[in-house]
Amino acid sequence: MTQKTASSRKPVPLVIFPTELLSIPTTNTTIVEPGPEPIDKPPLLTGITHDSVYSFYGLFDDEAGTAAPHSLAMSAAVSIASTSDGNPDRLAGVLHRFLENAQRDCMTEAAPPDQRQIIQACWLVVRMFKPSEEYEVPRWHRDGRMFPCSCSTVKTQEEGEDKRLPHSKYAVTLLGPPTRVLKPHEAVDAALDRVRENRGLGYDESRERAELAEASRGCEEYEVRRGQVIRFSWGQGDSPVHSEPDFGGEDRVFVSVLFGSEEEIREMCRWRQETFGEVKVRG
Repeated sequence: MTQKTASSRKPVPLVIFPTELLSIPTTNTTIVEPGPEPIDKPPLLTGITHDSVYSFYGLFDDEAGTAAPHSLAMSAAVSIASTSDGNPDRLAGVLHRFLENAQRDCMTEAAPPDQRQIIQACWLVVRMFKPSEEYEVPRWHRDGRMFPCSCSTVKTQEEGEDKRLPHSKYAVTLLGPPTRVLKPHEAVDAALDRVRENRGLGYDESRERAELAEASRGCEEYEVRRGQVIRFSWGQGDSPVHSEPDFGGEDRVFVSVLFGSEEEIREMCRWRQETFGEVKVRG
């Protein structure tokens, strides 16, 4: 039976955290007070050798401490370092801060009854790509439903109705240009509606991209810097419209994490035919 609680604030669709994760010293575990960074400190990484995707669906944290941000961060860092010039220890420090702060923020934004279960498990993915012309025309889209939400229903302060609070994804770009995010615009919403309706006539990605690119021409974008963590909702009518950037001239390393209960992430695995608790590296 769904549990009901007192009213809660609905998380905003998009948050761009002000501090650049890459500017924080390795010994600091907060994204609020970065402190000074040595001027002569080398960049985290400057290039990769080939395309690669690291993914993990599994436990992130539970009462027994089965998994922890540090061990997952080290696993991903070793994978990145194996196909780049990055140092695994420095990479692990950055990824640990990213995961730890995402976990903390996710708990804070959840309804009180869900604050522990919502971080039981996660989907962590690291996408590493050599220069590509694939996104010269952007792929504007909203992230759809990732899994059936099992959170408690709460009365939202904004709408006064019993609803489940939206889940969010956290992301950061470690190398190359950051994700592009459009500011809300009626023309873009209308174009997305048309594209969705026309899919019944057959899917044509090139046509859809061209239509959305034309609809978004002149629309403002949020400023997102490399190393800046963003949080954006998925599966909502107001979830941010975003796209991969054009990285035709440089390598790109992009990291994202999505939290959920163990059962939610297991259901996501079933939908995607993935294996829960297993690290996969493709490429």
